[in-house]
Amino acid sequence: MPKINIKVEIKNEEDHISSTTTGIINDERLKYKEEDETTVTFDYEKNILVRENEEWKMIYPFHINEKTKGIIEMKKMDRSIHLELETEKIERKNHDIKIHYLIEGNKYLYQIEEIKWVY
Repeated sequence: MPKINIKVEIKNEEDHISSTTTGIINDERLKYKEEDETTVTFDYEKNILVRENEEWKMIYPFHINEKTKGIIEMKKMDRSIHLELETEKIERKNHDIKIHYLIEGNKYLYQIEEIKWVY
């Protein structure tokens, strides 16, 4: 399972979260951990983003020009929240990906960029 260094960004009109970490590629899936110990898996074939920690699990399926249902499962409450997602654009080159999408009408960008170290 090859490891890659990545920069991950999530942006909307109000927030911009950016971090660098190491991810593992296995069967067209990238898996990495965020600073708060949230485990993230991105499936490049199905364009599904899954983020999970002790308290919640978020599943976002991305399909161009389609409305899909995102799910946030609140584990301790045994409840789920369903969100309407609309994917505007997906750009992919190797392991780099940019996804422009709307959640309940609010614009977001999810981006993974492989970091190539130059010595």
